[in-house]
Amino acid sequence: MRVTKTDGTRLQIWEPQIAGDSLAGLTLPDDAVWITGKPRPQMVSVSLPLEEIRRIEVPAVTRGQVALGLALGALMAAAVVVVFAALYKPFGD
Repeated sequence: MRVTKTDGTRLQIWEPQIAGDSLAGLTLPDDAVWITGKPRPQMVSVSLPLEEIRRIEVPAVTRGQVALGLALGALMAAAVVVVFAALYKPFGD
């Protein structure tokens, strides 16, 4: 998710969680640190008081992503039925 603070600062947060009156998660350190050719740093923990957050943006799920998910689910269900039918043998046989 992308967060805009009340002072205009923007940052991206991964694995966001509400912890008490704060938004906690992981973020990258200041981009200027690693853009100069140094190795990209590991993510760091961040905790922001909710009153310091002006705006939160999350990626939207598109219709294509929903359709793909439904199609893959139907395909998996069909595969399970085919495998079960191939392996099923009645007790009388």
